[in-house]
Amino acid sequence: MLQPADLTPFLRAFAEEAGADLAARNVRIELESFPGPAPVRMDPPRLSRLLHNLCNNAVDAMPRGGRIMLRLRLQPGSAELELEDTGPGIPAAVADRLFTPFATHGKAGGTGLGLSICRRIAEDHGGSIAVAPGETGRGARFVLLLPLTVAGGQHRGQNGDGRMAHPERIGVDDIVIVQRMRHGAICIRREAGVGLEPA
Repeated sequence: MLQPADLTPFLRAFAEEAGADLAARNVRIELESFPGPAPVRMDPPRLSRLLHNLCNNAVDAMPRGGRIMLRLRLQPGSAELELEDTGPGIPAAVADRLFTPFATHGKAGGTGLGLSICRRIAEDHGGSIAVAPGETGRGARFVLLLPLTVAGGQHRGQNGDGRMAHPERIGVDDIVIVQRMRHGAICIRREAGVGLEPA
């Protein structure tokens, strides 16, 4: 069941929980690029399963050990979670079919269901998951997008009836987030008695 939650402390708790097991397999998990609050609606056990599936795949790809990096960024209307490992990476020819049931890559005895389950969980959260473009031999990168929410648990950009709100004006009860994007900075400020306007 989806419930309002802050993705940032959830991910920190996940890294702490998974860290001991990963360390026993000579893999270190690192938290990078974590901003402030990232309000989303999520089912914590299912989202934890998604992350465990990705981490287990990374460990299988790094039999001699390595690192898993978690990065969280805030994009317009969504939280972008990136999980990258230091394994051999995923060939582009394989990436397109990885989320298909029973598709496997470099994993002896794998069922090919782990990533299809990840996709289903992401979609049930109103989000998506994909393999980020990269070079073979430079590690695998998975990107999970989840919609941000505003006060009341609605997805950012929606009115109470689910329709999209005006993109340049948000109610005073919304959560104020300062975002730095790849192409520059976007600031959102609050002023008493009025809505939020892009700075």
